Amino acid sequence: MIDQTMDEGRNPEDLLNTISELFRNAEIEIKLAEQMSGNIIIPAINELRYAGNHLLKGLLASSPKEQREQYFRALRHCQRAHYDAVEAVLLYLLDKFRTFQNDYEEVSIPAVWPDYAKHLSRFHEAHSLLKSVVKNPEDIDDLKDNREKLLGPTKEACNKLAPIVALSDSVRIELNKQIDTKRTSDLYARWTIALALISILVTLLAR
Repeated sequence: MIDQTMDEGRNPEDLLNTISELFRNAEIEIKLAEQMSGNIIIPAINELRYAGNHLLKGLLASSPKEQREQYFRALRHCQRAHYDAVEAVLLYLLDKFRTFQNDYEEVSIPAVWPDYAKHLSRFHEAHSLLKSVVKNPEDIDDLKDNREKLLGPTKEACNKLAPIVALSDSVRIELNKQIDTKRTSDLYARWTIALALISILVTLLAR
C-alpha cells in the first residue's frame, strides 16, 4: 500500500513512474485473471479507468498540491485494480474447488487423497479473508476501503490454493473410478433385488 504521508517529498516525475509501474502490474494481473477464469474483470478495469481520470486531472492541475493529491488517488486506484484482479483469481479457485467437492460428494475423497482434510483449512482461511474485505469504489479517499492492505495476503492465498486446485484435477481420474465402481455395485444390488422379487413372484404364482 502507498503511504502518502511517507512520500510527501517525492517529485512529480517519481510519482508518475510509480503510477506507470503500478498500472502495468495491474494490467498484467487483469490479463492473467481473465485468461484463467475466462471472464472480463470489470471492477479492476473500472479502477484503472478511474486511475487514468485522476492522472489526467493531475497533469492539468493548477497547483502542486492538487497535482500531488490527484497522483496519489491514481496510485490508489491502480492498487485497487491490482487487488480486484487477484481477488477474481481467488474467487475462481474457490469456485473450482467447490465444483470439485460437489462432483464427488458421494464418494470418499480422502481414500485417494490422504491430505484432503488438511488442505480444507486453506480454503476456510481464504473465505475468511474475503469476508474481511471492505470496498468503496465510489470514494478513493475512504480509508475504510482496505483492498490495498489485503493485496499481499490475497496473493498469498492464491499461491497456496492454486497447487491444491491443480491437485484436485489430477485425482479426478481415481475418484471417477470410485464412482464407476459404486454405480456398478448399485446396479448389481438392484438387479439382485429385482431377481429375488421375480423369483418370489414366480413361486407364488406356481402355487
